[in-house]
Amino acid sequence: MALIGRLVKWSTEAEFGNPPSTWREDDATLDAGEYELADTPGDIVDGLPLGDSFLIYKEDSIYVMNYVGTPYIFSFKLLSPTIGALSKNAIAEYEGGHFFIGNSDCYVCNGQTVTALLPKRMRRAMFENIDGDTYEKCYVAADYVRNEMLACFPSPSSTTVDRALIWNWKDNTFSFRDLPNAAHINAGVIDITTGATWDAATDYWDIGSGAWGTREYDNVKENLVFCDVSNTKIYRDDFGNKEDTTNMTSYIERTGLDLNNPQSVKFVSAVYPQIDVSGDNTVNVYVGKQMAPEDAVTWEGPILFNPNTQSKYHAVSAVNTLVSR
Repeated sequence: MALIGRLVKWSTEAEFGNPPSTWREDDATLDAGEYELADTPGDIVDGLPLGDSFLIYKEDSIYVMNYVGTPYIFSFKLLSPTIGALSKNAIAEYEGGHFFIGNSDCYVCNGQTVTALLPKRMRRAMFENIDGDTYEKCYVAADYVRNEMLACFPSPSSTTVDRALIWNWKDNTFSFRDLPNAAHINAGVIDITTGATWDAATDYWDIGSGAWGTREYDNVKENLVFCDVSNTKIYRDDFGNKEDTTNMTSYIERTGLDLNNPQSVKFVSAVYPQIDVSGDNTVNVYVGKQMAPEDAVTWEGPILFNPNTQSKYHAVSAVNTLVSR
């Protein structure tokens, strides 16, 4: 007897926009059918098209589903017997295939191979901080404007999704960011400007100088939108310098710079930050140090730094492991 959690069903073919006439797999005159993915015991979690195939993600494996026509209609191939998706909506497509959250890592799948992505420290920083009681809330959001995937998850101190690991698939870089209790993130066109209604228009059509359908680029690019259910608010990403009308305090931090030889003590005389700022503004720069990787970080600063007028700042410290913020 087939288990529902492992069973794939498809209907007979139907015209676009119309419901199929049947899902009955026992009608030999039509193309409806079913197939049990029984090679692994896990349940089906989600699925997503990839080229001409459809990838089915179970809790513990991945299958490739292809259309082959009568009499079998679809073929099923086990792609990975050990790696599956962590939760529903934890998969997103990009130009290299699928990015998804697994049980112990984040992966990419091109339809042929499955590759783990996260360096050891990033993997521990993410998966050691996912709340085990709410892990099913994890999901993936794609930011195609920035070439980034957001692997969103709830931290142990939160019952909502409040953190995201970010992977840039162009640069293969990783970072973390806080989220505003985002139960869902999607991309869409947002027109934040206000204008006159049709009834208020007084000019003739032939007076208009613009082309039909033209708008400012910012109003046609796919902006990320965060849905905060707990506060019943929707936030637009990457607009302004405030978080829900409150000024944000943001920082970028790099840790674990062993400077080639962690066994020797180094003397740092200057640091050259490669950053840009909006306008003629300064940022606070801190330098941290550790005499051993397991020691707590000792911070020095803040040091005011203006990248428009300065190329470096002096930081005289004897360190073994360098940390900068």
